[in-house]
Parts: sequence; structure tokens; C-alpha cells
Amino acid sequence: MKGSILECSDERISIGRHPSCTIQFPPELTSISRKHAEIIREGNRFKLVDYSTNGTFVNGRKVTEAFLKDGDVLEFSAGGPKVSFLSRETDQPAVPTSGRQSPAGVAVIQVDPQAPDAEPVPAIPNSEPFPEKRPLVDAEPAPRVPSPIAPAVAAEKVSAPLVIQFGPSIRSFSVLPIVIGSGPGADFVIPDHALLPQHVQIRFFPG
Repeated sequence: MKGSILECSDERISIGRHPSCTIQFPPELTSISRKHAEIIREGNRFKLVDYSTNGTFVNGRKVTEAFLKDGDVLEFSAGGPKVSFLSRETDQPAVPTSGRQSPAGVAVIQVDPQAPDAEPVPAIPNSEPFPEKRPLVDAEPAPRVPSPIAPAVAAEKVSAPLVIQFGPSIRSFSVLPIVIGSGPGADFVIPDHALLPQHVQIRFFPG
């Protein structure tokens, strides 16, 4: 199952060797219990519950119950299979910068990532605040020049896989190029006033 991605939208995701499990491991993998663990959706959060004999680990820490965060690495029994837990928005409007709310989503589980021993990538900390700006005495305000709108560069479409993660949002693309920006015409919209409506284009060059 290495490299496979399982996308689940059920309220309960069972994990183990039993044929009824949502994520079923081979019967000969005896370090995994028949019903090893379960991921239960509670509102907009996902809770991991361990039922096993050999334990379940989240980011290297053995847990009985734990609420999962995007990017957590789960390990079923010590030295057993590892998966990455990813949450993804599904057809929801952009999350506002103020009055933040939890988006609806699904669980995306990537089995045995390429670097199984790698720690999850930590969130980027908030930048330090800018120093206070002091007004200039007797200074005329400079005329405001509107930011130019950068048009997307026309390019031949190429079939190539691309996955973009921005906060809790994960989107998969199979055809490039794609455009990232703040406007509705962008393929991946980031609601940030610092970005142009069509801010950057990602293209694929073979070789």
C-alpha cells in the first residue's frame, strides 16, 4: 500500500486486519489488531481512538485517544505501518481572515509516505509585528498607484500531478499550468489582499 492515498468522508473510519475495516491491512501483518483503531469525526474535528494490543502512535507518542491535526503521522504498533493524516476542505467558501471558522472537510490518509521517519512539518509561526510607523512632518502624501493585474501567461496544457496544501486546504491538480491568486479566476484561490488576482502560475517542464 506504499504511496497510496485513501480519501474518506465517513463519520467513522475503522483501521485493522478485519475485512470490515475501512482501511484493511493484510491478515499476515499480526502486529496490527483485527480492529486496531478508529478515526471518528466530531463536528469539524477528527478523533483517533486506539483499541489495539500493540498501541497506536501519533507523531511518535503513544496515545489512547487524540484529536488529529493536519499533517500528523500515525503509526500502528511500534515499528508498524505509518500514514500521514491530512484534512481537506470540500467545496466550501474561503475561510475569512477575521472571525475564523472551522471548514467542513474529509480525512485524507496517505499510507507510508516516502520519508516514513520524517517529523511532520511544523506550522510557520506568525511574523514579528512591524515597528510602529511615525507620521512625517509637513510631508505631502504620495499618490497611490494601483497594483497592476498580472495576466496569466498562456501555456500549453500538460498532464502532470500537483498537490497544493495551504493551511487546512489541500487540492489536487492533474493538468498544468494552474494559476494561484486572490481573484475568482485563479485555479487555487488564497483570500489575501497582498496577492494579485492572478499572482503566480505553476507550469510543468518535462526533463
